[in-house]
Amino acid sequence: MRFIYILAVLNVCSTIKCDDDSKLLSFLQIFRHGARTPMLFYNEDPYKDSSYWDGLKSGQLTEEGKQQLVELGQYIRQRYTDFIPKNYSDKYLTVTSVSSQRNKESAASYLKGLFPEEDDLSNAIHVDNSVLARFLDPIYIMEYLKLVTTEAYFTNFIKENEDSFKYLRKHATILIPERLLYTYFVWDALYMETRKNLTLSKWTKSVFPENVNNIMTVFSKTVCYNEVMQKKG
Repeated sequence: MRFIYILAVLNVCSTIKCDDDSKLLSFLQIFRHGARTPMLFYNEDPYKDSSYWDGLKSGQLTEEGKQQLVELGQYIRQRYTDFIPKNYSDKYLTVTSVSSQRNKESAASYLKGLFPEEDDLSNAIHVDNSVLARFLDPIYIMEYLKLVTTEAYFTNFIKENEDSFKYLRKHATILIPERLLYTYFVWDALYMETRKNLTLSKWTKSVFPENVNNIMTVFSKTVCYNEVMQKKG
């Protein structure tokens, strides 16, 4: 019995080597949503109006993001053409996503590429917020705040880069007091605007991309830094 389980939440890629006489019985695919608009805009952002984003609000899936997932579905269809049936059926395929619109649209776009002859399969997507709920767990948040205020690696880094944080706050207002998380949202806006070929404000030249990217490298290490955060996040 063949079975496929697809979870449209994270971004994981794995390769499994098998013997020549082995037979594929099932596979699990986990992927992240496609390209989106910035999660937050800083108050002074010249591109915070939705007219720059085809009318989309913050954090929404773009047409580029939809196409990315269509192409992923097409790739999987081509790679597993002898394994995946031509038509969709919940007897062999399960698709699960968190409830955010961009994730559900990503899953629907993926299914469009995987089953090009089928009508809209949005209703086939199961919603499960358990992963999202763990990430927003108060214990996780408190552990993160404890980490960035007591762990020497992070406190030293923050102290060493205080000038960069002050410079960013001077030009980009977002009401988030914690420095690393604040910088993430500034970086996210600037990065997404760069992808859209928008001309960034002159003040960004001295800190983006190099300085801000360095801060993001350190921020990324906080996500699952210790056992508590690994279990919750």
